[in-house]
Amino acid sequence: MNQIKNAFKLAPLLFFTSIITAGAQKVTYTDPDKNELKQTEFEIIGKYNGNFLIYKNNKNSLYISVYDGDLKLKENVALTNITERITNSDIIAYPDFSYLFYQYQRKGTVYCMLLKIGPDGKSLTKPIELDTTHVGGMGGGDRQGGGSVCESITP
Repeated sequence: MNQIKNAFKLAPLLFFTSIITAGAQKVTYTDPDKNELKQTEFEIIGKYNGNFLIYKNNKNSLYISVYDGDLKLKENVALTNITERITNSDIIAYPDFSYLFYQYQRKGTVYCMLLKIGPDGKSLTKPIELDTTHVGGMGGGDRQGGGSVCESITP
């Protein structure tokens, strides 16, 4: 009789233990890249066709890392059409592509640019100039016309 009482006491404990272990998450992570520095900036773009795309700015070496579903590096796609030193960047991801907005400064002018990136991490367009702003000097940061997205894309 004592054994039956002990069995009933253990039943809830076994039940809750099985629920906790059944709902545990599997954590997957990438192997460290030996070429990356502590200062490497990165932004997760998203998942496309089973691959994860991550934008990386490693001391102005710009590339998109493409990882498979198990987070194994498939390739690093260099963004060779961006030749300037980037001061700021942002990404907007859509289901079939992403936009990389970035800024750089050359002499007294700050350029705002756009690059369209495909689901394979490769550039789909050449960089498109969205806007420019003159900084410093006598103008004190006066805004100068630089065109809009529509003007830049229209043939």
